[in-house]
Amino acid sequence: MSGHVPHKYDKTVRLAKTSDNNALVSTNTYYVKGFESSVVTNNTVVDVRLKTLRVHCYEDILIIGMLLFFLFSHLQKTAGYVMESNSCYTSLKRVPKYYVRNEVLNIEEDQIHEFKGHRNVSVHDVPPWCINTYENTRTRNAISRNLCGFLNSGLGGTVYVGVQDDGTVGGVRVTQYQQDHLLLSLQDAMNAFRPPVPSFMYSTKFIPVLEPGDDYPHQLQDVRQQPHYVRSHLLCWCDYDALGRYNNGIIPMSYVVEISVIPLDCNDPRVQALTPNSKIPTSPIFQCEDGQIYFRKHSTLVKYSFHDVEEHVRTEVWLYKMPQLMEAWKKWMTYKTLRQLVDEATAQQKENACTENHSGNTM
Repeated sequence: MSGHVPHKYDKTVRLAKTSDNNALVSTNTYYVKGFESSVVTNNTVVDVRLKTLRVHCYEDILIIGMLLFFLFSHLQKTAGYVMESNSCYTSLKRVPKYYVRNEVLNIEEDQIHEFKGHRNVSVHDVPPWCINTYENTRTRNAISRNLCGFLNSGLGGTVYVGVQDDGTVGGVRVTQYQQDHLLLSLQDAMNAFRPPVPSFMYSTKFIPVLEPGDDYPHQLQDVRQQPHYVRSHLLCWCDYDALGRYNNGIIPMSYVVEISVIPLDCNDPRVQALTPNSKIPTSPIFQCEDGQIYFRKHSTLVKYSFHDVEEHVRTEVWLYKMPQLMEAWKKWMTYKTLRQLVDEATAQQKENACTENHSGNTM
């Protein structure tokens, strides 16, 4: 098709970002978030600076339509946006994170991931029927042990509460009051570490668990003022509140609780404050609330004795001093080589002098 098209098919499509991250659609005007690339087609020019496209033929109208469809599809798939439309406006919103019940996660238990099917954070939360006093064994261990291992390994990690050992998502049903109880229990356990773990070194997220096909739930903020009882395996008032809701047919939402420990940065002043007597920036060693020291090794926990801790610190100091030792070794090898050359030159001079003296005496 050639020549000038009728005026009613001439369009100007403007692409720009709005201040509130929402896209307002009006006649012949479209707003697409994140459009940063330029496109040049037949009789169509995209001006990146002005974010404008000028369309001059039917073919380009189809091309621009396909381009907009591709952009919206790409944003939905990669950036996690969902489009909500009505007759007046179109907006882009970020989809909140959630898990699907009975799905299997694409991660396994390793150096930085641990799955837990219970929410006993502290050693005091573990019920006595999970402890075999005769054989000194447990069928359930506190989450604080794994957090201690993540802290001492220095790499950080995440405990997924509500995920079985095989990676199957089950979730734990907790009310908002029980969420507060879990957070308080976690804070109390971290404060019982030696040294106490600062709050910036760990975080907690409650991620909803949905059934296939469910919509993301609306979160309501309840008034939460009553104190909780921690360091006990007995039921708290929040547990009785949850039981009361069960009896009235109100089933709490299921969540996967992600308790994360950040990787340690020895050069961070906040981390250095944990070891004020250390002359070099080394990672602090944390003792768990049960009096033991744990390190994360691959997907297991290893209990360290004080001798093992000494060896670990000695190795860490050795690695810290390694660049200086290598530099000193290079200087020593250079000095040794130069000294050897000087000795060889001196010996050669002495040999030459002896040869000259011997020749003079012969004459």
